Amino acid sequence: MKTLNNTVIKNLNPEMGKKIIEKYKADGWDVGCSDGGSSESNGCTYIYYGVINGFFNKYSLEEVQAANAKIIELEEMPKRGDEVFVWDNDEGKKRKKIFLTYIEGAKYPVQVVSDGDEENFRNGKAFGIADYKHFKPINSKLEELKKKYAELGEEIKRLEK
Repeated sequence: MKTLNNTVIKNLNPEMGKKIIEKYKADGWDVGCSDGGSSESNGCTYIYYGVINGFFNKYSLEEVQAANAKIIELEEMPKRGDEVFVWDNDEGKKRKKIFLTYIEGAKYPVQVVSDGDEENFRNGKAFGIADYKHFKPINSKLEELKKKYAELGEEIKRLEK
């Protein structure tokens, strides 16, 4: 499919490097004998793995900037049952859903549990499926902090009364 031309991912550690290599392989790029071993954690300079002008390699930040390549994040594919945000054309209208699967090449590749069927899914019963164009994993730590912040705000309001 080769959608990742002129994109790189900063490699933080060798384990992440292996995942980056797999991501580019899955996108159809020839990664040669790269193993993802050059990383920030072991003090390397050439830690941006990706494709610049049609060639996969590891690059320095200066090379990435000179080529005006886009630095992207390595998104982990959610697992079945994880909560994700989904939307079609307007990310501002994203909704929280239970992730089922991603179908590469489909017009609406993100498959999630339909509204109202969440309990059926959790209880192993029959459930409906909805599909969307886009998804984003939910940063659970951020969501937890937002919830705690809201709870603290309510507690402060009660104490001020």
